[in-house]
Amino acid sequence: MGKTLFLENARKLRYEAGWVAVHRDGDPRPVLLRADELDCIVVDGKAAFISTYLLDELAARGCSVIFTDSRHMPASILMPLTAATIDTNGRVLAQMSWGA
Repeated sequence: MGKTLFLENARKLRYEAGWVAVHRDGDPRPVLLRADELDCIVVDGKAAFISTYLLDELAARGCSVIFTDSRHMPASILMPLTAATIDTNGRVLAQMSWGA
């Protein structure tokens, strides 16, 4: 099982040769995370720019991306459409229904 990454106030997310590069305000260097180790990314906040190339690479690796609303609750989810991710998607959706 991979990792779930929760991002608050990220400004830019992009793909860099196998890595997810997370740019934050006030930090000139991005934080790099191995794309292959991620099962799910939760993006909390409305100011993040995310490259479609990154979203495509995450989907190819079976990683879901959840976006939150203004109350920090899940509002939408990007799920890969591959047979290998069906179990992961079911777990993510079940966890979303647990409530706060």
